[in-house]
Amino acid sequence: MSQFRLECPSQESAIAVLANAFDLQQAQGFWEEACQQAGMSFSQVNSEEELAAVLHQLSLMKGTVSVYGLSLKIRLIAYQNMQRLQVSGTSMIDHLN
Repeated sequence: MSQFRLECPSQESAIAVLANAFDLQQAQGFWEEACQQAGMSFSQVNSEEELAAVLHQLSLMKGTVSVYGLSLKIRLIAYQNMQRLQVSGTSMIDHLN
């Protein structure tokens, strides 16, 4: 967890978001399909780069699931940017000026 109180998105949290919108079986099916499209298996999503690839594939799917995929992708990008700010020692206000 960072100083911004954000946790890094994960495969588990992404599937939970999808399961909340659909059901667990559908969520896992969407995730499995996105993993395959990204060239990996369900159990291979272990890094932020792999997660980003799967979320990108989710965002390209047809239907409502693409909205969730894009939302999760934006959440990951926001987390990564917040981490960069924390590591560089600057504040968000410094970057706005």
